Amino acid sequence: MSMTLRIRMYRDGQVVEGDREYRLAFEMAETVDELCEQIGVMELTNFYDHSDLEAEFAADDEFPETDQAWFTAADGLTTVEAVLSSLHDQPVSSLPEELSDDESRENLIDELEHCRNTLREALSETLPFHLRVVM
Repeated sequence: MSMTLRIRMYRDGQVVEGDREYRLAFEMAETVDELCEQIGVMELTNFYDHSDLEAEFAADDEFPETDQAWFTAADGLTTVEAVLSSLHDQPVSSLPEELSDDESRENLIDELEHCRNTLREALSETLPFHLRVVM
């Protein structure tokens, strides 16, 4: 089973899920967080919500705490834009080794650009969001 991310927003009492998976962003979470640390922004994994996984893996006789964590779109946008800027502007030699491959870097950029556009939409409507971890 592979894991991935999906962006969710909270609008008018309803959870609205984005239309795309961010599989590479999840697979490269440690690398992306390392980049976030280097550039001084909140780590992308801070925006993860694991409540669905916790509920799925709880024992049948347990009732897990499934409160979902929500974050401001502005905070998420700050992180995603900073990472994108770094991926575009920094020489490849200064990026973490996992991002030295052109194809991986371009695919990650594509995912993060989609995420950025979704966060801009959420920000324009002042919607909270999180990155849902799913299988």
